[in-house]
Amino acid sequence: MQASKRSVTWKAALNYKNRPNKLVENIRSVNFSSLVVPPLPVSKDSEIWDTSMLEDLVELGQKTMSGDELAELVHSIAVSGREHEGLVPTDLELANILAILSKYVLGRELNENEIICDPAAGSGNLLAAIRAGFGTINPKQLWANDKEQLFLELLSIRLGLMFPLIVSPTNSPLVTGKDICDLNKDDFGDVSVVLMNPPYVSGVKDSKTKKKVAARIYDISGTLSKTNVGQVGVEAPFLRLVTNLVKDDMIISVVFPKQYLTAKGREAEAVRNYLLNDFGLNLIFIYPRKGIFEDVIKDTVVLIGSKNNPSDKVKVIKSEIPLAEINLTKFKQGLNNLKTNSSIHSLAYGVNIRELNANDLHQKVKDGWRNLTNVGENIDNWINSTLIPVSEELSRVHNLKRGRIGNAGASDLLFINSNHKLWELVKDIIPKDWLYPALRLVKDINNVFVNSSTTDVRFLAPCEKAFQTGTKEYNILEKILDIYEKVKAESLAQTKQQKKIKTKEELRKILNREREKITRITSAHTILIPRNVRRYVRVFITTQSAYISTNVIEVTGGTIEQKWITFSWLLSIFSQLQLEVMSKEQEGARKTEIGSIEDLLLPKFENIDNKIVQKLINEAKTRIGFLDLCNPSTTTLDKLWAEVLSSLSSSKPEEILNQALFLLEEKVNERYPEYLASDDE
Repeated sequence: MQASKRSVTWKAALNYKNRPNKLVENIRSVNFSSLVVPPLPVSKDSEIWDTSMLEDLVELGQKTMSGDELAELVHSIAVSGREHEGLVPTDLELANILAILSKYVLGRELNENEIICDPAAGSGNLLAAIRAGFGTINPKQLWANDKEQLFLELLSIRLGLMFPLIVSPTNSPLVTGKDICDLNKDDFGDVSVVLMNPPYVSGVKDSKTKKKVAARIYDISGTLSKTNVGQVGVEAPFLRLVTNLVKDDMIISVVFPKQYLTAKGREAEAVRNYLLNDFGLNLIFIYPRKGIFEDVIKDTVVLIGSKNNPSDKVKVIKSEIPLAEINLTKFKQGLNNLKTNSSIHSLAYGVNIRELNANDLHQKVKDGWRNLTNVGENIDNWINSTLIPVSEELSRVHNLKRGRIGNAGASDLLFINSNHKLWELVKDIIPKDWLYPALRLVKDINNVFVNSSTTDVRFLAPCEKAFQTGTKEYNILEKILDIYEKVKAESLAQTKQQKKIKTKEELRKILNREREKITRITSAHTILIPRNVRRYVRVFITTQSAYISTNVIEVTGGTIEQKWITFSWLLSIFSQLQLEVMSKEQEGARKTEIGSIEDLLLPKFENIDNKIVQKLINEAKTRIGFLDLCNPSTTTLDKLWAEVLSSLSSSKPEEILNQALFLLEEKVNERYPEYLASDDE
């Protein structure tokens, strides 16, 4: 091994048993000084100077020269019990892609004084893969920073092992252990490329860090963070801070949650504006989830920008195959060919590229970039040509609100028969008129109608007298609460959880408050849209007063006839196609919020023939099963709605039906390509 202009002779570890200082000298000669700290091992320490163990370590070192396995081990130790902090290593397959794309966007080799930095390096996967893109880089051109002290020694070893023949005290990676908020612009003076995988933490769960990052942004720029909006995750202001620290035109490559590109809402809108302007978005890389960030809930993409250098065009690269299966050699060749032939659509097998006009993305900042893929753009075009001219927005016809039960705590008391042991002890005590049908979990009901016949779940809603001391009803409730507390205590004792049991007074307040939140059947029914759909389209309508959990969105208002027509539309493939592009993708599921579906389009009622209206209502009232999104097929309802849309356009019903079905299949396959036959919500 060459180090510091002189040859260092390395011998078996046991050779240094009586002279550990010589071992320290050799280690420091390759700039691994941080690894040798007092006290040094004494020769009598049999555990350290164990021949068998040292021999095994040598063999391990020969097999794992890169340090990747060591990194994985140290990372698992460092984050044990702290997974909620968003400390997730970047998969090496993705790190290779990030390096290649960063070099492509930079468009040249680095000068010898230019640096590549990872300001939140973790165990170092991004920098460890950097030579996939920058093959001639030197050790001193790498800077790894992370506030987690346990990573620093690992980073020193791992990045040093990348250059075993040339690493030295004057030519070695820089490893620092600072909080991102303690770094200054001067620190980034020679940085030309930033690679990063920021922590993915809810802004609600870690508001302290979010505020700290926002304050640092203000210190540097004198302006408030443009991405620190509402409940945005820590990753957004974190990226904004890094953008403030680097010089203009510098390349920033980041692994980032996909939801910010497609979701509606002011948080996502603010991030999209920032990406197009300050970040200088140049390229988006979309990839399948398989094998990547399996411990992360959020689907991710790669974003590459050039600070304050907005591009007129944004390239979107999409891999249809797992990253591990991409031929990187052909991928690089494809990128090189792209420099001279912009009409190329395929970079390698399973990897396609398209180019979007930045002005078009600016116009769609508010509604989200659902046109990033060919499928998304085709759906957009279909909606624009088929639905928009003849439709109105759902929120103009009905009122939307979340179900109201589930945030008060004591759910196992409210949904009284969800706890089998408790239910067996109290079912003969509870008056029948205290029990109401309920929707707690979407998968609990296998019928489109919600009533006491279709759901076994019951909600405990004591009468008013149960809250008045001295009454018979009060004593009944008292007995129920006594049993509940006993069952709860036994359950917690078995799991050894240190959790405080609510007092009976607290439980009474919850029961009294929650019983008022019933969804009543008065002049019209209530439609229920699940907020989390994976495979089966469970849309419900209440036909009896019931208690509805926060797992669904309630659709109220409008006449009875309008309600049934809307219900039939929501059951159709035309509505589901819209929901697929309006909702947020998460772990293969479709996450729907009120803000994302207010603009859902439905044909104007006044344009529908009365005879078809009656047919639609009759079909909706006799519907039983749910649409399987992974194997969709058309129903009589779909055919009726195709007739409606055909009568309002120049297209034939069959054409409208087939196109919508095809687009729905393609979009669901993008979201959830590897479904299981037994899957349900």
